[in-house]
Amino acid sequence: MTDAAREETLEVREGRRASVDKQRIRLLLYFGLMLCDIAAIRGGFAIGRSSRGWEWLAPNGVELGWLILPIHILVGLRNGSFSHEALDHRSESLRRSTSAFMIATSAIALLIFFQDARPLVSRIAFGIAIVSTLFLMMVLRIVFSVLFVQPVKGGLRGELQIVDGVPPLPVARHVFDAAAAGVRPDISDPDMLSRSEEHTSELQSR
Repeated sequence: MTDAAREETLEVREGRRASVDKQRIRLLLYFGLMLCDIAAIRGGFAIGRSSRGWEWLAPNGVELGWLILPIHILVGLRNGSFSHEALDHRSESLRRSTSAFMIATSAIALLIFFQDARPLVSRIAFGIAIVSTLFLMMVLRIVFSVLFVQPVKGGLRGELQIVDGVPPLPVARHVFDAAAAGVRPDISDPDMLSRSEEHTSELQSR
């Protein structure tokens, strides 16, 4: 194997390794968003309990926060509360997470209504728990975005935008200008294909 071939193989492996590393980082950040929501729900209902007492938020011996939590996670997985869009756009992260929480809370409120357990639940404590949870959820997600999402070097996805004599989109992180590199799209020219692969591998490994 020639030196050029070895270098080319090494660049390809580095590009693949960088892509895998970004995927692992994204999974960890998704899990971090979920932990933020769990902490917000537990913290919010702890504040609600302190206002009236534990028994006023547990009509059947189970605190309402523990019933809301799994529903919130399921709805959040469905509506993208723990997705790449939630990591990319802070406002979208807040909208989706609060929407999932309100859907879960509404489901439990309907359950309380149909079980006729309303006299056993303090509306004041429940309201304080809901407002506190929403506030904590927004604060924790914003702090998480500032401390863990923004510092990720090179973005969360190894996307490459290839242009040919036109300006790239403003959101592009990695841009390959084919005209500037002297690369022409010719599938029958192995040399051009090799040069294109070298340039793209170099950009993707950053």
